[in-house]
Amino acid sequence: MVLVAAREVPAGAVLADGDVRPANVPGDAAQPGAITSLSDALGRRVAAGLVTGEALTASRLVPRAAVDGLPRGRVALHVVAADPASVD
Repeated sequence: MVLVAAREVPAGAVLADGDVRPANVPGDAAQPGAITSLSDALGRRVAAGLVTGEALTASRLVPRAAVDGLPRGRVALHVVAADPASVD
């Protein structure tokens, strides 16, 4: 079972109950990173629009935090550049 879009969901929308539904998909046919749990989907912001029936994957959702998806032992930090041209 994977979660799919129950309706068209515009980019930037926050997923709610009526936006997703479960769909039975054979294990070998599920997309890599497919979301299977409502708790992993609800409340998450959609990075790009979803069409009805499209499988939800981790890459289609905005991370909850800057560290989401980082390998173990890695950290994320915010760096302010005094001179924006210095990062070029």
